[in-house]
Amino acid sequence: MKLRYTPFYAFLLVGLLLCVNSFGQFRNWDRFEIGGGFIVATGEFIGSSTVVDPVSGTWLADTSTRRSIMTKFGYGITVGKCIPLKRLGHTSIWAFTIHLMANEFVWGDVNEVYNTSSYKVNKTPGTISVITQQLALPLGIDYKVGTDAIKSQRLSTGASFGIGIMPSYNGSNIESLSSKYDHTNGYSFGISPYVKAEFALFSHYCWKLRIQSSFGNVFYITETDNIVNGGSANLTDAPFRIRGLTNTSISLILMPFSRHWSEFAWWNTYDTYRRFDKMH
Repeated sequence: MKLRYTPFYAFLLVGLLLCVNSFGQFRNWDRFEIGGGFIVATGEFIGSSTVVDPVSGTWLADTSTRRSIMTKFGYGITVGKCIPLKRLGHTSIWAFTIHLMANEFVWGDVNEVYNTSSYKVNKTPGTISVITQQLALPLGIDYKVGTDAIKSQRLSTGASFGIGIMPSYNGSNIESLSSKYDHTNGYSFGISPYVKAEFALFSHYCWKLRIQSSFGNVFYITETDNIVNGGSANLTDAPFRIRGLTNTSISLILMPFSRHWSEFAWWNTYDTYRRFDKMH
């Protein structure tokens, strides 16, 4: 699996972020960050599963089912920045954060088949997967402390902890065995709460490891009919839906302009985050 439209996504995300560049706070240009990583989602399959004879493999019945599913590890990119809101101490602040994310992940083997002994068996003519491409805009409030909180090269480490909401637009498509399979695409909009933790290290640049999880009901796809193999064998035997429950990403973040931070010497015992400079 690959992020098929990475150049398009990257161009779109950077362009959008520049358009809303801190809502006019251009002094924060050196808080810009970009990164990428892995993402995994969990959800619920709502539909039916086929039951076959364990010996002959012939169809016996269809049964309604609701089962937990999880995606394969997908990929994502992100750009964003923070806007300081209030100084809390010499090295800590409250900040408003805005990020733009593009993710892609795959729900595998959505047409599972079982025999009468409840063992999963291979599907004929084959299994299908649902691929989801997601654009998200996490908006939140972070408590930040350390190097990136006050833009200090003197402080070698830092951390952030935040909560917020994540509006997302999701496009899902069934990856069939061939183009002759009939199916529908799914497009949905959702808003989910999220929690986030970051750990920062300054080494020539500010690098951050971010872990973020969102929670909530997002219906990624609603298939309204059977998926038929060119008018013959069915790939699915009834309509189905995939309801997303969680969305967790692990990203490596680079702040490319952090080398311009003015506080850099280990012997500086002061900090440059002064009251009159608090919106920098």
